[in-house]
Amino acid sequence: MGKITTPRAKRAGLLMSLVAIASCSAIPQSKVLTESSFDDIKSGMSADEVLAQLGRPTTVFGAGRTEHTHIWNYRWAGADCVWYQITIRDGDQKVREAGIGQDPRCDGPKGAKD
Repeated sequence: MGKITTPRAKRAGLLMSLVAIASCSAIPQSKVLTESSFDDIKSGMSADEVLAQLGRPTTVFGAGRTEHTHIWNYRWAGADCVWYQITIRDGDQKVREAGIGQDPRCDGPKGAKD
């Protein structure tokens, strides 16, 4: 049986991720993160484990055409133009991958040259 990929199903996946984040009222809103805060984030961890360790992400956005995922972005003290990105699979709410990424806000104006 094929995976449902209707717009409604995609919205339901996003809603599940947002509910998981919002429903964790015990998670501190203002954890001070450092680069080493992310050392224990591994593929296969549950979204709940990530939330318990890091708190709520700075931003979340949907991604993936064949495997529906959400990218959780975290900033940490002293990091300019980078953020830590964690890809969470919608299907099982587990970490697919995680690592440091470039903050798109630091790309400068469109068409600018160095």
